[in-house]
Amino acid sequence: MRKYGYWLATGLLLVAFVVSGGLLVRYFLDGRQAMSSAAEARILAERVIGQSAGEPEREMSYSELFRELRELNPETVAWLVIPDSEVRYPVVRAADNEHYLKIGFDGKRNSHGAIFMDYRNQRPFEDFNTVVYGHNMRDKTMFGSLADIGPELARTGGQVLTVSESGALTWQVFSARIVNAETELDMYGLVYAPASLRRLNALIPQGRQGIGASDRILTLSTCASGGRKDYRYILQARLISSVPAAGEAPGGGAAAGEAADGGATAAAAGEAAGAAVVAGAAGIASGEAAAGEAPGGGAAPVDA
Repeated sequence: MRKYGYWLATGLLLVAFVVSGGLLVRYFLDGRQAMSSAAEARILAERVIGQSAGEPEREMSYSELFRELRELNPETVAWLVIPDSEVRYPVVRAADNEHYLKIGFDGKRNSHGAIFMDYRNQRPFEDFNTVVYGHNMRDKTMFGSLADIGPELARTGGQVLTVSESGALTWQVFSARIVNAETELDMYGLVYAPASLRRLNALIPQGRQGIGASDRILTLSTCASGGRKDYRYILQARLISSVPAAGEAPGGGAAAGEAADGGATAAAAGEAAGAAVVAGAAGIASGEAAAGEAPGGGAAPVDA
């Protein structure tokens, strides 16, 4: 009987080892696939955004870029970059906030999912608040590095850069923190609300311009580490400038080439925003990473 128990325990341990090893291999392969699926999109983005400081010689317009990106994935709505970080991804949008939790940019099942915009943001970056979600991956891909880089971005007023079919937008980070998705749902509200505006302004570091009813903000959201189901880590930024595509209306809250806070001339603001986009995209070529997902995911708080 003891011998039987010994072999049974050994067998169970062996099965557990094989299963856990298989899961690790799957996460590793999913991580490689997630990066690979975005690689072609990154190469396309280079042709518009450039890789070095200075005015890029564009090989295609924003409209042409997004036509090609939509050939890779017809639900592509934007390109998102946090300068000096590994956050450089295409942004997709589905009919709900569940689809891209386990589907990669290439449309294939993948535990890393994709970076996706809230389905309620029907006009990218034109609502009071645009919300973008991504998984909190242990390999630091997707939005796995937000908690690492967020505090410094908020302290220094770092930037997030987005490119859409209508042009390039520059956002200044004002807050990075953990929120309770059950009690702080107003942080995910897409439309202007006085109460939400008061809460947002309470987060603005001293000495920086506050947020007004006509401003636009960007919220990047991922799950908080530690398996806390109801909590999210969010990074929030305010639109400060826009560079519209030639012959198109700007996609942001500022006029063409004009700083949203009115503190610079149109020409200077346009030049600064363009240079920021270019500099932020430096080294945008594809990369690979080991895999592993933090507990939870990048789900919308009302759906996860």
